[in-house]
Amino acid sequence: MLGFGGILFLFGIPGLAKNHSAIAIMLLVVLTSGFGLSAVFANTSMTTYIQKIVPNEIQGGIYSIINAVSQLFVPLGSLGYGILFDKFSETIIFFASGLIAVIGTVIVMKKYIFRKVMENR
Repeated sequence: MLGFGGILFLFGIPGLAKNHSAIAIMLLVVLTSGFGLSAVFANTSMTTYIQKIVPNEIQGGIYSIINAVSQLFVPLGSLGYGILFDKFSETIIFFASGLIAVIGTVIVMKKYIFRKVMENR
């Protein structure tokens, strides 16, 4: 998630290079590739983890729920970001989204790491 947040934050940079469209396009190609690679690694590790912890007889149901929820969030994300892009600059939206994702991940991981440390005592 830190990778997603970091890349999302960096998506704001091409908006600063509006007068240099070739640079902005190259940045977008690199960032989109990085985002895609992050998604592949995240999905692979998540799928492996689910296969490990979920009993075989209910894996189909779990995967169906995950896919349904994922498909639900696509139009909701499009609606939400569509409204934001109508009202704010893309640079501000990407910087804010990236920061929120990174800060949220750090907060969640801090609690998780703290809990693991306390369990090991």
